[in-house]
This record gives sequence, structure tokens and C-alpha cells, in this order.
Amino acid sequence: MSPAELRERFERSVPPERRLWLDRVRALAEARGLPLYLVGGFVRDLLLGLTPDDFDLVVEGDAPALATAAQREWGGAVTVHAPFRTAVWTTPGGISFDLASARTESYPQPAQLPVVRTPATLAQDLWRRDFTLNALALRLDDAHLGELHDPLNGRADLAEQTIRALHPLSFRDDPTRLFRAVRYEQRLGFRIAPETLALLPDAPLAALSPDRVRHEFELIFREPNVIAMLARLRQLDVLARVHPALRWEAAEAGDAACLPQLPWREWGLPSAPEPDAACWALLLRSATEADWAAAMARVNAPRAVEQAVGESRLAITATRPSAVVAALDPLSELGVIAAYVAQPAARATIHAYAARLRFIRPAMTGDDLIALGLTPGPHFKELLWALRAARLDGEVTGEAGERKLLESMLKSNEGESGK
Repeated sequence: MSPAELRERFERSVPPERRLWLDRVRALAEARGLPLYLVGGFVRDLLLGLTPDDFDLVVEGDAPALATAAQREWGGAVTVHAPFRTAVWTTPGGISFDLASARTESYPQPAQLPVVRTPATLAQDLWRRDFTLNALALRLDDAHLGELHDPLNGRADLAEQTIRALHPLSFRDDPTRLFRAVRYEQRLGFRIAPETLALLPDAPLAALSPDRVRHEFELIFREPNVIAMLARLRQLDVLARVHPALRWEAAEAGDAACLPQLPWREWGLPSAPEPDAACWALLLRSATEADWAAAMARVNAPRAVEQAVGESRLAITATRPSAVVAALDPLSELGVIAAYVAQPAARATIHAYAARLRFIRPAMTGDDLIALGLTPGPHFKELLWALRAARLDGEVTGEAGERKLLESMLKSNEGESGK
């Protein structure tokens, strides 16, 4: 593909509003004599004919200074990450650009964050990346717009649909690249090169911090092809190396098929729920109590997610509506969703609760009880629950029926107290 064809494809691929701001950044870089490039995922997807959504910019120069100059010129906000010589400029309209100074990296210890050095050339910067298909750059400034830089033959690997690491220590330096290799392989329908596969066992996953491990799983949970990705991680023994309690067999894969079709609108939710708790619940469904808690600690799971995974393990066997509500009301919303995914035999029951039963309340309230001359206290909760249970089970159908039931309960209580 010629520079002119790449330029035309680039112009078609960038939304107009982002293109406006990107052109301003390009002009600013050119005025400062700074070569500017789009790198990595944008170029990869552009060459594959996909719609890029990854706008990472590399500057052969001072990226934080360029971002600050853009903010000074047009407003918005700048966040600078000084140790990595990167910055994020967010335009007044809320569009963000990630800018990085071309740099080299070294890893004094496996699985630790790298030591960054600048200045560097674009070629040196591309050498520090994960795979050849991401070691691609498209130059943006003025007369150079459309020039493709491919020093590591990433374009050839794209044509061969191959994921290839850049050097033998790639996974030793950064074990998270193992997760990325699987994501790209399954998302794009590619294959990991045999010599790259041979490097995977050397990745020191145990040395990764819990937060970095969790982040990689969260990225996978949000992929459309999450089921195949988790199956591949199991096949490559990655799940067991993260924690032996993580399991993804045919049953878990089959039950996960419901994730894209969760009836969240029927449940009265404002948006589709995040998948993290449900995916962890499936991965840990067969774990012992001690093991699932240890696995959650290994990934430093957020408290709400850990709670939901624990709640998803509750055996849901009730069928009477009031008993279903009594069992599920104490659970968090995430816990109910995780149980729905992890317990297919109970889905009809959980759906009935989430879509209908949880919204059924008695017509009478605590104020009504006070109006009847009752003194507030713990018994109010018991009385209101009894009214709600009767409504749930169809024993009463309106306020008149509730008042009659309440009268009966009060008389019964009087009789009990008079004995």
C-alpha cells in the first residue's frame, strides 16, 4: 500500500471531530520540528481494514512539552506521567490524546515496571514494544503524512496472521504480554508463532503484582471473544499458574454464553452490568471456600467483586416467591447477576426475582402502622415483611386484604401475649 493510499485510508478512518484536533496537534508538532507518529494498534488495525480506536502518538522529542503547548494554545487539560515521559491531553470537547516521547526501556528485574530513557529515535522506540504487529508507525507531520515505518517486518506478520514477540526475553521482561498475545490471537483470528509459544512458560507470572494480573483479566472479560480467550489461557496453563483454583472447562464456557444476552433491561438496570464478577464467579465456581478467597486475593479483587463472587455460591433452591425474595434480597446487585450466570439451573428463579419479585412491596407502610396506633419498633419490620410475603405468594391482592391480614396478625399476637 502506497503512502497516498495509506493517507487516504487514514483520513477516512478518523472521525471528523478527532481529525480536527489531531490536525492541530500535527501542525503544532511540525512548527516545533518534531516528527509525529501514530503507533501500534491504530496502524495495525488500519492495515487490516478495521476501524482503529487506539490513538497513541509518539513524538521524537518532548511529548509532555508538546501536550502542554497544545493545552496552552487551545485549552483542555493535561496529565503528565514524568517517569515514562508521557502525557494525556484532553481537548475542551473531551477528546483525549495519549502522547509519548520516543524512548528506550530496560527491565532490571523480571515483571517489574521498566526504566525509561529519553531521548530516542522512533526505531528504538518500536524495538521496545511487544509484538511485530504493534511495532508499526504512521508518520503524520505535513509532507511525511502516510509514511509507514516497519523496521521489524510487522506488516509481513499481519499478512501471515502471526503474533510474534520481538526478542527472547519479551515475556520475562513483561509477563502481561502473554495475556495480550492471547487477546490478539483470538480477537484477530491469528496464531501465535511457534517460537513465541515456546517462550510462554518462561513468563514469571508469579512475579506480577495482583493489580497488574487483575487488569489483564478485566481486559479479557470485556472482549467479545472472552470465552475463547479464557479457553486459550487454560490450554496454555496460564489460569493454573495464576491460581490453581481458576478453571475454565466446557461447562463454564457453555454457561458463559449468556453473558452478551443478559436481560438487564428486564431487570430494570440502567445499563449492561460489568462482566467482572460474573466471569470470576464462573472461573471459581468449583473452588473450595478457601481457594476462591485466595484467588480473589491473588488478583486484589475489588471488595464489591469479591463479595459478589462469594454471593454467587449461595445455593438457590427456593421456589415459593417469598422464600426466593428472602434468599436473594440480602445479596448485592452484582451478586444476583453473578449467581444468574454461575447457576444455570436457577436462572429462571433468579430472573423472576430480578425482573419482578424484588419490586413487589406491600401497599401499607410504616406510616400506616403508626396511623393505626402501633408503636414503632423491631416488630414493624416483621409485620411489613409478613405483608410483603403474603403479596408475593398471592395470599392477598390489595390494601384491603393487607389490612385484614394485619388485623389477624395483631389479634394473634394479642392472644399470644395474653397466655
